[in-house]
Amino acid sequence: MDSPFAYIGGKSKLSNQIIERFPDHKSYIEVFGGALWVFFRKPVSKYEVVNDFDGELIAFYRVIQNHLEEFLKQFKFMLSSREFFNDWKDQLDTRGLTDIQKAARYYFCQRQCFGGRVRNRTFGVVPESLPRINLIRMEEELSEVHLRLSRVVIENLDYVDLINRYDKPDSLFFLDPPYYKAPTYKHNFHSLDDYEKINENLKNIKGKFLLSINDHEAIREIYKEFNIETLNLKYTVAKDNQKDVTELLISNFKIEKQQLELF
Repeated sequence: MDSPFAYIGGKSKLSNQIIERFPDHKSYIEVFGGALWVFFRKPVSKYEVVNDFDGELIAFYRVIQNHLEEFLKQFKFMLSSREFFNDWKDQLDTRGLTDIQKAARYYFCQRQCFGGRVRNRTFGVVPESLPRINLIRMEEELSEVHLRLSRVVIENLDYVDLINRYDKPDSLFFLDPPYYKAPTYKHNFHSLDDYEKINENLKNIKGKFLLSINDHEAIREIYKEFNIETLNLKYTVAKDNQKDVTELLISNFKIEKQQLELF
C-alpha cells in the first residue's frame, strides 16, 4: 500500500529496494517516520513502532488510528481548491481547534501542497493530477491506513530517546533523517554534529539498523565504520525538474537482497 500523502524526502521510489535489504527481526522501529513509505510497503512485523518529532504529523497518524470516522466528517462539504487550501493553511496554528480538526487541516494542506514541502506550504497546481484529494475515495484509502496502524505504537520522541527505549537484539531500526545540507524540513539538522550524534548512538545498539541518507563525503566519513551501499536514482519535485542523485544505505549488518517473508 502507499502512504496517504507526499512528503519531502519521502522514500516512495526507494522503499522496495530498502525493504528487500531488511534482515530478519521481530521489532521494527521507524525512527524518522515522515510519510512512512517504507512502513506502509513492508511486510508486517511482530512488533512495530513509528516515530517522528513533528507533532502535527504524529497527531494526524494518531487521529487516523483512533478517530477515523470523526476525521472523515471534517471533509463532508470540502472542495479541492486554492481558497480552501489557503483558509485551512492559515488555521493550522489557530488555538482552540480539536486534535481531529488540526489533523484534518494538516492532511488537506499536505495533500495539496507543492512537492510535499511542509515548511513552505504552497498550493500545488498540477492540472493532470487534480484533484489531489478525492473525497469519494478518501474513506477507502484512509480506512486502509487505519487498519495498518491499528497494532502500531506511535511515538513523538527525540531519536536518541526512541532508540534507547526500543533497542533489543531482535530490533530493526530504519532511519531516514533529514538530508545533509537540505534545509527543507520542518525540523532540520543544522550541522554535522547531529549526524555524529546518531553515529555514536548506533555504535552501541544491540539490534540492527539501516540508515538512508544523501551521499556526501562528510557523511561517508562519519559512518565509515559501518557498511555503506550506494544507490542511484532520479529525484523529482516538479514534472520538469529532475536530477540524478546518489543515496547511501548504511547498516551494521551485511546487506543482502532476500526473498521477503512475513516476520
